[in-house]
Amino acid sequence: SRNSDTPNKHILKFCGKFKGDSGGIITLNYGINGEIMEVKDHEITLEVVQVNKIIGQFWGKEKISNLLLDEETYEVIESITALSKEFGILTPHTSMLVLSNLGDYLEYNIAPPETLPGDYYHSKTLFKQ
Repeated sequence: SRNSDTPNKHILKFCGKFKGDSGGIITLNYGINGEIMEVKDHEITLEVVQVNKIIGQFWGKEKISNLLLDEETYEVIESITALSKEFGILTPHTSMLVLSNLGDYLEYNIAPPETLPGDYYHSKTLFKQ
């Protein structure tokens, strides 16, 4: 696709999802008017992808955008919901609940991440009383 923010530059964007744990090689065909002029292999390592997790989120956003164009069957909505949860992307089929402190987690009965300080389970017992 063409990047609308930089009208004088042509930027090729593509996305996909790794299967396995070692990365892979992508083969690009370069050409004009359907005639292939050059074929190049590009190695994409999993380490590069893990350093830049935004790629995964971009892939998820693009996949959701394509799914939103499909007929809204149960399977499509389930796929959109799963991708939305995996990549933290809001869609017409999902919402986001912002929990910023231990009290919020207690109020909605959601276990907080391990990085949140405090004894959730002890506080949960006191909160119910």
